[in-house]
Amino acid sequence: MSLDFESYEVISEMYKKEATVGKEKVPPGKPRKGYRRAAALLAGTILLVSVLLTGCFGKSGEQSDMQLFEKSTADVDLTKMSGTMVYSEVFNMMSAPEQYKGKTVKMNGTFNVYYTEATNTYFFACIVQDATACCAQGLEFVLKGEHVYPDDYPELGEEITVTGVFDTYMEGEYEYCTLRDAEMT
Repeated sequence: MSLDFESYEVISEMYKKEATVGKEKVPPGKPRKGYRRAAALLAGTILLVSVLLTGCFGKSGEQSDMQLFEKSTADVDLTKMSGTMVYSEVFNMMSAPEQYKGKTVKMNGTFNVYYTEATNTYFFACIVQDATACCAQGLEFVLKGEHVYPDDYPELGEEITVTGVFDTYMEGEYEYCTLRDAEMT
């Protein structure tokens, strides 16, 4: 909506004059009685609705994002975040891996495996999805010690928790992210 100059002047003059509430005169700049309370209630309601609509509390039974501030053995504990926050944080790890290198990361997700014939190598990953389950992001991990696939690994798609040290490695001209010396439960 745009105002022409005359409309702006009229509105401006209205705000400069004293306002009256019932029989009480209220000087310009001073809020009317009850205004602050109504504004506070409205602001609180808007905040509550926006939090609920954005899904910041996660699904029923999940812990809230506020619990991120609790003490954890991991530097980055994704198990205490909602689905949206986990997906976003893993995406951030892929986008800016230098910020996470050397940090201990703990995450929940589903187990997945990728095999490449060229090098006869298995790659294991913990896959997370966003809150709407339309997008997936994965983080490769390498278990600590000697392990044989499939004997020492869960079934594909099984829920797992992985904790490991975030690192990167080069394969050809591409940089990949991984959790080294990982433990899986």
